[in-house]
Amino acid sequence: METKALVVTVFPAAIGLVMFGLGLSLLPIDFKRILLSPRPVIYGIVIQMVVLPVVAFLLARIFGLSPEWSVGLLLLAASPGGPTANLFSMLSGGDVALNLTLTAISSILSAISLPLTVAFSIHYFFGEDQTIRPQMGKTIEIFLTILV
Repeated sequence: METKALVVTVFPAAIGLVMFGLGLSLLPIDFKRILLSPRPVIYGIVIQMVVLPVVAFLLARIFGLSPEWSVGLLLLAASPGGPTANLFSMLSGGDVALNLTLTAISSILSAISLPLTVAFSIHYFFGEDQTIRPQMGKTIEIFLTILV
């Protein structure tokens, strides 16, 4: 099977199957609990979307990483969690509803925060003359895919 076909069809289908299976294990009361006590969700989103990229930026500066490594580190830090984290949460007896909620919110927010983080890190670590143009069409396509 061609690599592109594997990435475009098989991987998303496998991820969707895992997420579907995890979703079936939850009850509406799990999400009601999160709505009644949203503090863990707020803390998790702030830590994942703000604190983690700031720590990555500081580590890149402290250790004097090359521009390529610095941008890569910030890209990883700004990337949202995914189905694997949700699966490990379930296997370890964690709060799967909280993990799924954090994954959903951070995935939606990453459609905006990820391009901004990458643009900032390229501008900062490579210099003012290095920029990337946002591809709005691709950004909207990814956002809609995440939303679905």
